[in-house]
Amino acid sequence: LDLEGANPKILLSENLGGLEDIPQGIAAVLTRSPIDILSHIAIRARNTRVFLASCDSGKFSREKSLILSCSKPH
Repeated sequence: LDLEGANPKILLSENLGGLEDIPQGIAAVLTRSPIDILSHIAIRARNTRVFLASCDSGKFSREKSLILSCSKPH
């Protein structure tokens, strides 16, 4: 997980189908969709050292709120 690069970004996605590509500059992908470890996105994440995590809807909403509140300029 490269959080020391220039402006690392976390991608929040309500749903993933498994065939998505991860945009350049993304350090982590968080979704509420279950992810097959052999899916295209899981393999891309491993190969590019991007953190990929799936969590249930309630936890996703809490994590999303936390991340969004931390990303606002102070």
